[in-house]
Order: sequence, then C-alpha cells, then structure tokens
Amino acid sequence: MGTWKDAQGGSVTFGESGTFTADKICGDSVVRTGSWWIFTPSPSVEPNAATQVKLDFAGESGKVREYTAGGSSNKVILWAAIGDLDDSNYCLLGKE
Repeated sequence: MGTWKDAQGGSVTFGESGTFTADKICGDSVVRTGSWWIFTPSPSVEPNAATQVKLDFAGESGKVREYTAGGSSNKVILWAAIGDLDDSNYCLLGKE
C-alpha cells in the first residue's frame, strides 16, 4: 500500500480498502481509479511465477493491468511490460 512512482513522474496510490488512484503511470495521459488485488500463483501450478498486483480500471470493462513484484527484500519494485515483450520496454514503479 502507499504511493509508488515511475521514472516519468507518474504515480499510483494503493488504498487499504482495495482501491487505487493512478496518475499518469507508465506513459498514460490520464488519471484513473479502480480496484486492486494481489495474485500469488500456486507453486504447484507455476513454480517460478512471481506475485502480481492487478489493477482493474473503473469504467473500463475487462481492462486489468498486471504488475509483477520484483527487486529485493530491501527495495521492492513493480514492473509491467509496455507493448510487445520482445521490445524490452518496461514500466518500473518504486515505492515512495
């Protein structure tokens, strides 16, 4: 929970109630709101899968963006691929 920022000055604030406000994150040009949740894949199904934070944008039926948790225990980041994975274009969010 709390506020996370990207390199372009965008931010997303996760509320305790499961809601979020995203202000121009990852190259987006608008402020969006919605709900968020944490998804941890079952190790028996996906042994190498990482925990994800999923954002469900209000008013945009079916638009869910996944951010994968990574980094280290000292500095957790959330990241998402922008566009095609082969392009190696990522959005990184760090906790403020």
